[in-house]
Amino acid sequence: PARAMFKRLYGEEWTEEYIHGFLFDLERYLGVRC
Repeated sequence: PARAMFKRLYGEEWTEEYIHGFLFDLERYLGVRC
């Protein structure tokens, strides 16, 4: 749902970059904690 909203507002390229960056940061954060 959020992805479609972001795509409408910001465009597909920005959305993919943002999502990948967010997931990468999340994985790195969880990896550091474990």
